[in-house]
Amino acid sequence: MVYRGGEWKVVDEDEFEANRVKFRYPDELAKRARLELERLQLRVKEGRFPFDGTLNRFMPLMDGEGR
Repeated sequence: MVYRGGEWKVVDEDEFEANRVKFRYPDELAKRARLELERLQLRVKEGRFPFDGTLNRFMPLMDGEGR
């Protein structure tokens, strides 16, 4: 999750790990998921789309404000 102030938090890692065991995800899938998480974190850090403010004008619609 990325908050409006730019802070972010990885959520559901424990759920992913539980499902990885339960559904026997291949190791390659788990590695790819971690790689994509790292890429996503880099996008957040560098402020690249969609974390560059482009979508800010839509936030009121997404959180129920302005209805």
